[in-house]
Amino acid sequence: MPVPSTRLLESPLRRVVPRPLRHAVRALAGYPDTHRLAADWRSFLELRRLQNPSERLISSGRPVKVRFRGLAGAPVSLRPGTQDDSLAHDVFFKSHHLPPSSIPAHELRVIWDLGANAGLTMAHMATLLPDARIVGVELDEENLLLCRSNIAAWGERCEVIHAAVWVADGTVAYERPSGQEQSFHVSADPPPDGAAAGSAPAISLDTLLKRTGSPVDYVKMDIEGAEMPVLKQSTSWAEQVRSIKVEVHAPYTVEQCATDLRRLGFQTEPIAKRRGGVLGIRST
Repeated sequence: MPVPSTRLLESPLRRVVPRPLRHAVRALAGYPDTHRLAADWRSFLELRRLQNPSERLISSGRPVKVRFRGLAGAPVSLRPGTQDDSLAHDVFFKSHHLPPSSIPAHELRVIWDLGANAGLTMAHMATLLPDARIVGVELDEENLLLCRSNIAAWGERCEVIHAAVWVADGTVAYERPSGQEQSFHVSADPPPDGAAAGSAPAISLDTLLKRTGSPVDYVKMDIEGAEMPVLKQSTSWAEQVRSIKVEVHAPYTVEQCATDLRRLGFQTEPIAKRRGGVLGIRST
């Protein structure tokens, strides 16, 4: 449905158009991206609340339920006062997390979502790829609980593991920057003074491979800096991966990431329209 024009409100018809309808037209015309995201009018309003949350909404801490067009109207929950609403914009408009289009959808049977966060990327792939089993890994327990709730509609096809992706199994410390739920990351050093910290079980990708079985058709890797050691150490798992997308974080560079992926047997190219990402597809 196209977004209505505000010209209606400037014409003589404005005198006969009810005020609530005029407000609705202004809202839809003023926030076309939000309109394109929302599956229904109620979800549009809830997204607007999340984009401009009141102190009362933030202090309540209660997630807001939204239905997205990109999830075929399945309900998911987002947290007020967090990055969840901007994450939705990235997921459904930019969609850098999706597998390479060169692989037919019916051939994508096992997918890893490394850095599952609130579960929107898992839910999106489950919606678009009905034959795929999607296994997510998330290090933060609060993100994990929301992720599990948001992927519940896809049943056994989606599973999320509470762990940090690392070079070995065990336990790791990680930083939780306030208000940056998409940027929690493993920390080899003590966090700076005043920075929130946590600990999480760690899982190597060799161990994850034993758990999920092989081959793995696609890996989405967004692990906030851990990608550098993970692509350099304990990399036997990579032989069983058909394709991978890596979001690169400094000091690791796109060129270094591409070199490491080629060493692991992938042909590489920068991700189109995304600075700091590399696509790898296994040579055949």
